[in-house]
Amino acid sequence: MIYIPMMFMLAATLSSLVLTMWSKIGDLSMGFDGVAAAQLVISALLFVLAVFLMAEGLKVLNEQRRARMSEEAS
Repeated sequence: MIYIPMMFMLAATLSSLVLTMWSKIGDLSMGFDGVAAAQLVISALLFVLAVFLMAEGLKVLNEQRRARMSEEAS
């Protein structure tokens, strides 16, 4: 169904953000760079927002599944 592509895209996005953050941390360890710091902050915010979006999506999917199951039981 749609769950496999959705999980693949989530994994690809989160891993890309982690690799970006890791790279920017490495850049910052060599010396402060304002651009690298800004990119690190933005990447971290996007990662957190993606996790919140994933949680909301799972919540909605579970509610839909419960509604469908209770509808079938009636």
